[in-house]
Amino acid sequence: MKNVLLILASIWLMNYFSCSNIETEFDEPVAIQRTVIIQDCYTDTTCTALEKLLSQIDEYNYENSLQSTSSIVTFVSNIDDIHAEIIQSTRPKSNDITQKITTNCRVNTSYHDDYIASPDYMTRHYNRTLIVSEPENRATAVRKYSDDSWSEWTYHTQYYKASPNHAKNIAIFGGSYAHNTRGGQKGADGFGFDYNGRSTSLQDLISEIFACKHVGNYAQSGQGVYIGTPDRNTNEIHFRYNMYEQVKYAFEYSKENGFSYDVFLLFGGINDCAIDAPVGYIITPSGNHSYIASFKKSIEYIRSNNPKAKIYLITSFPVFDDSGAYESLDKYVNANIKLSKFYNLPLFDTYNQHLFTDGNYAQYYLPDKVHPNGEGYKTVSPFIIELLN
Repeated sequence: MKNVLLILASIWLMNYFSCSNIETEFDEPVAIQRTVIIQDCYTDTTCTALEKLLSQIDEYNYENSLQSTSSIVTFVSNIDDIHAEIIQSTRPKSNDITQKITTNCRVNTSYHDDYIASPDYMTRHYNRTLIVSEPENRATAVRKYSDDSWSEWTYHTQYYKASPNHAKNIAIFGGSYAHNTRGGQKGADGFGFDYNGRSTSLQDLISEIFACKHVGNYAQSGQGVYIGTPDRNTNEIHFRYNMYEQVKYAFEYSKENGFSYDVFLLFGGINDCAIDAPVGYIITPSGNHSYIASFKKSIEYIRSNNPKAKIYLITSFPVFDDSGAYESLDKYVNANIKLSKFYNLPLFDTYNQHLFTDGNYAQYYLPDKVHPNGEGYKTVSPFIIELLN
């Protein structure tokens, strides 16, 4: 590397071997394993010490063609006299690169919201900066290079995996179950919960783990999937802001603002059950006439406008209300399961997971016995994160 002192502490090249002594992002054997010591980097008026280190690593990768070579390289240096190690993994037969840095650091996250009060659509735009400083605790952060750009840094937690959804933009649709994933307020009537010593929402937790730049929550409390036919007197449909309308708006908004959604989380069933919407049959085409047909319409709209989109289905939470209003909820849950199989889509079946029972629901639900509280969302969060992984 030009003008940079590189000491190869240890280099060994093999045709293929597994790296059992270093935590990696993949299990396949790799061609190169190296430890590279880079001269100390210091902040000056031109850039930070971290930026200098990453620039030198980029140059080293280019000179050694590591972008296209299966490899694991550990870079060792000091950032403003703070010891740092970056473990870089390049996936075999791929241009994806993952870097994990361990040093005294924190990820500083900020965001701003684009909010439309009616119909209550919210898009949250995140910005993350890695701060390396002596007072910070020792921590590990991770970023990924894919599609010709680096993601932002985010914490490397027990949830992190080398997911294809890392740094992707996510949109959420449905009724109140989906809508309330954005509520970070704790308390008896809140939907937030503690994570790593601070309060968060399920939506913000997903964004943090996957380093999302944009997360749109277009779900509407009280709204469902079923489109139906307009009422003869009012010319209005059952759910004015049904899932199909939510999905259409998400595409319009993202296009107008210069980005696109890659991942779509579709919740559905509870509010359709409340109005006894016709369930329909899986063999019927998409349309407005039933729950299944309307759900198909949303799925097919997503696929036609973004063929590479990843779509995930989530069934309703179980309900412990004894009014009888949700006695047929299992029909809509089964419809989601059928749709998952029909379109070959991943699904998390909250309803049949048996996380919540007659014996324990009180600590996980609001007093209405229908909606989960923050502890309820905290309980399902590992399952939804695993679904996305």
